[in-house]
Amino acid sequence: MNVDLIQKYEWALDRREQGLFTVPSTIGEEMKYNPFMRCDTDVIRKAVGAEVGDGEGVVADKLRAMKDSF
Repeated sequence: MNVDLIQKYEWALDRREQGLFTVPSTIGEEMKYNPFMRCDTDVIRKAVGAEVGDGEGVVADKLRAMKDSF
């Protein structure tokens, strides 16, 4: 479970209820919850079915393919 993602989601819901913007964010924030910026993590690698030796580019490609068919 990605606690940072849950917190960001709850923050965004609150902001939207107030009619406020939810952007921009920082690179530091994005690195906590954006899966495309976390292609080096075990949880993302496992989610996309990455194999040993697959680089971050391969992981990102697999992630994009999953997103495109979501």
